[in-house]
Amino acid sequence: MNKEKEKILLYAIDKFFGEGFRNITMDTLASELKMSKKTIYKHFNSKEELVNSVAKHTINDITSSINEMINLNLNSIEKFLKLFAFIGRVAYKASDKWLADIEEYAPETWKEIDAIRAELMNRNLSKLILQGQKEGYIIDAPVEIIITIYVTGVRAVISPQFFSTNKFSVNETFKKVYEIILNGILTSKGKRVFRKIGKDFL
Repeated sequence: MNKEKEKILLYAIDKFFGEGFRNITMDTLASELKMSKKTIYKHFNSKEELVNSVAKHTINDITSSINEMINLNLNSIEKFLKLFAFIGRVAYKASDKWLADIEEYAPETWKEIDAIRAELMNRNLSKLILQGQKEGYIIDAPVEIIITIYVTGVRAVISPQFFSTNKFSVNETFKKVYEIILNGILTSKGKRVFRKIGKDFL
């Protein structure tokens, strides 16, 4: 990606995440970037293409970062906490407006995000749960059941519908979801480790 296109994309990520994109025009972006609208259209044929690029770039970055965390030489609880802290930072940047605009004005992109989110959670949670069970930190329950509860809960709560009817921020909701679910699957041994190191992450 050339520097000009990258500059537009990174600015759009910050702008759209913070304010949504429904009311932001290409003219606005061009003015704030101090470049012509023609320059933006040279790299992105439409606002819709720019929105899709923002979503895909973000998904790729998140996927890469999570894969790195899963492969760290740490115990399962440390990995869970690093994962939660990372996703919390991402969630902090994502406003409720961004989520609502994606679902309403870019439904196909939202479906893609939701599908990738579910697949990412399934694949990586399986590894973490199995590691945690071997370490004696996670309860001896079927991995499939734990993952289904987790994925279903996250998909239901971290959604535009939830935020449109509740007063919680995205970041606050992420932290509570992870804290509740993690405490629910930890053994007594795991909870002791969680209490010891959790404050440094959450």
